[in-house]
Amino acid sequence: MFYTSNSGPVYYDVQGAENSKTIVLTHGIGLNSNMFQAQVDALKDDFKVITWDMPGHGRSHALDGVLKVDQMSGIIMGILDELGIEKAVVGGQSLGSWVAQHTAILYPNRIIGVVNISGTPIEKQLSKVLIHGFKVWLKMSHLFPAKKMFKWTADSKAITQNAKTFAYQSMCQIGKKQFLWMVEGMLNAEAIVVPHGVKQPMLIAHGDHEMPKFVEKECKEWFASIDNATYYLIPDAGHNGNQDNPIAFNQALIAFLKSI
Repeated sequence: MFYTSNSGPVYYDVQGAENSKTIVLTHGIGLNSNMFQAQVDALKDDFKVITWDMPGHGRSHALDGVLKVDQMSGIIMGILDELGIEKAVVGGQSLGSWVAQHTAILYPNRIIGVVNISGTPIEKQLSKVLIHGFKVWLKMSHLFPAKKMFKWTADSKAITQNAKTFAYQSMCQIGKKQFLWMVEGMLNAEAIVVPHGVKQPMLIAHGDHEMPKFVEKECKEWFASIDNATYYLIPDAGHNGNQDNPIAFNQALIAFLKSI
């Protein structure tokens, strides 16, 4: 199905039983909604699962400029309204985690829980050193052939061959220009101002082979600083932990959803 957003058609898929608890899952940079197939398969008998492709990804419309991360929350709510769903859990991987958090903060009466997969708190700005490093990489990336850049990125984010192959193919599908616009959008997202952090119950999960390493540190500090969160270290998994070890992650996810 396609939702007609202000900037073009956005692809989404709905699986699961009617009148059941709903979760909306948002992928990370350069990936697409198919990264959650193992979660859809595990959840659809007891929950309603919505997956979607952010603009510039998968089957959604191509970007004509830098991804506007702050507009993604409006698209999620538009999809929920189109389906007549009043309340939902939102979740996301990496950049998708920021989208999920932003949605929960902006629409507290509609969002009942948040699932963060290798995401950091949106209310906490990345360090100046990290931002500088990302910007240097962004400039230098124009010098590298697209396929080599995508191969290196995929290999650094996942540890299983299936997850690496999926990431590589996803990035090749969208191309270098779209990918770099998404990375720049992630950096611009650091300027998003939110009144507070997430207040809803949260699952904070990341792989035990997390890369980049600062994500693990941020996740642990985040969990220690709040009272309404569950922390889960995904074994034998990298940044794309829900794909590297779906069986273990799905167990934690189902337990969290049932606890809300």
